[in-house]
Order: sequence, then C-alpha cells, then structure tokens
Amino acid sequence: MSDRKDKSIDALVEARSAQLAKMSMPERIERWWLWDGRFLVGALKRSKEHSPTYLEALAVASGDLVFEADGFARVSDEFLEALESFSRHSSAGFQLAKRICIFNLALGRLQSNLQPLAALIMAGEWKQPRPGKGHTSKNWQRDLLLVRGIASSAKFGISATRNEASDNISGCDLVIEAFEEAGRRDTPTYDAVKKVWQRRRELIADHEEVEFLVYRQSVDP
Repeated sequence: MSDRKDKSIDALVEARSAQLAKMSMPERIERWWLWDGRFLVGALKRSKEHSPTYLEALAVASGDLVFEADGFARVSDEFLEALESFSRHSSAGFQLAKRICIFNLALGRLQSNLQPLAALIMAGEWKQPRPGKGHTSKNWQRDLLLVRGIASSAKFGISATRNEASDNISGCDLVIEAFEEAGRRDTPTYDAVKKVWQRRRELIADHEEVEFLVYRQSVDP
C-alpha cells in the first residue's frame, strides 16, 4: 500500500511539473494568487501586526487562536491540546496559555475547553518551565507569514528573490502585494522581505518549537 501511495505522489509531482513547464510566468503568478495568495491575504487580515512569539504567530496564522475585538481569545480544541503539551516544557507556551486564560477570565467568558487548564494554572499547580533559548522577536508573526508565502511561490516555479535591476516578479514581491491587499500597516520593503527570507527560512522551518503546530492554509479570507 505504501509503495502504491508513493508512486501516486510521484505521478502527481511529475504531472504538476509538466503542467508548470507549459505555463508562462504571468500564468504561474495568477495560479499562485488563486491557490496560495488569497489564503495568505486572509491570514494577514486575521492576524495581529505584532506577536511576541513564534508560537502565537503560528496559532493566529492558522486560525487556531483568534483574538476578538474585546480581547477574548477563542482557542480551537486542536491548538489547546498542543498548547497543553507544549506548556509543560516551554516557558513561551506556558506564558501564552496563562495569558489566554487571564484574558478570558477577566471577561467572564472562559471557554469550557480552557477551564481545566485555567484551574491548574490559577491554583499554581502548573509551574512555568525555566526559560530556554527561545525567540521573542515582535516580528515573528510577520516573518512567519513572509517565509510561508515566499516558500509557497516556489511551488509554481517563481524565484524567491530577484536582482535589483530585474523587472521580474519574485516571491518577495508577491508577498509584499499580499500585505498591501490585506491593508497591513506594517508592509515591509523588498530589501526587508529579502533579508527576512535569508535569515528566517531555515529557522522557521526547522526549529523544534515550530514543528508541533502545522501552518494550515485552510480558512478562506
């Protein structure tokens, strides 16, 4: 069964490559907007402009954590399960869980799925792990979305970056357009996007504290 599945995947990859080879660059860009760009715009509209950790950035980008206008934090069951596990050995995870519970308790609207976790934290039975070497850049939210958007453009044969003198459209350019379409006030410049891509792509993709939650582009903008 596994061999049959692998062959099916290989066949799909070959068919996709053959289809891309017949497309012009404008057609590839149009296809990116259809399949990935619109989801990126939706994630940018849903997300806050700054997020203190990669953990919150991933949850907000995927729609598993939504902060409403009054500060209420709506948490999916899937994310809560991951957060409970992560909070036991991650200081960042514990802080996020505690903040969500405090926000919702203050509003008198604690979700039923959060009640057991809130009880443990408020009673002091769940202690904060010692801080490790985590990353707390305020731009994790932005950087995550930038990297994911650029990486998705590569599936359509679009180069991540371009030469300064070139008029070609790169993945960096597409991401900037998505930020503008989403009405973000923190839309970065091309040089800033390129720098983030070069600095963050491997860190965001490979960091063990990112792997527990998969970025999902499954919510329509």
